Amino acid sequence: ICYGAAGLPHRSALHIGNKSHVTIVGAPDGTSVLKLDPNPPGSPGHHAYCGDTHVLSINLSRFISLHNFTIDGSDGELPEDNTQCPPGSDGTPKKIDEHLHDVRVLNATDVVIDHMKITKAHGDGLNLMAQRPATPTSPEAQIPFTERVAVTNTDFLANDRSGIAFQRNVGFVSIVG
Repeated sequence: ICYGAAGLPHRSALHIGNKSHVTIVGAPDGTSVLKLDPNPPGSPGHHAYCGDTHVLSINLSRFISLHNFTIDGSDGELPEDNTQCPPGSDGTPKKIDEHLHDVRVLNATDVVIDHMKITKAHGDGLNLMAQRPATPTSPEAQIPFTERVAVTNTDFLANDRSGIAFQRNVGFVSIVG
């Protein structure tokens, strides 16, 4: 588990939290890859991805641009049996959660995803969502919705749930090419 700027935990290979004006650009020949380790160290007897885990998370951020690289969620290399995670409250064995997304955008605005390859997510390739603020002074109140997301010339390949998911409180999204 890693902790972001607000001191809240996150489980992401790359976490962009409470930032603005960040651009990540891959090599022009398309060889840059951000890949989730399918066998990370974890608690003895349990896989490290039992909780809310993503390859790249963008949270409470503005003006974020991703260009020219591949995000690989390693699905197909992850274990599928139900002995990987601690049992639920009812004692039922659990497996790695289907909400392991390649890119999760949560309460963020002005996000550009351009000339990307988003592949092999155990969940959604791109998951767009915004939580309503618990209180008017909570960090989510700074950016109430996920808005103004542009996805251009991006391939979504072999993702388990969907290429792009709109969960709630999302608006002004354009998908071209």
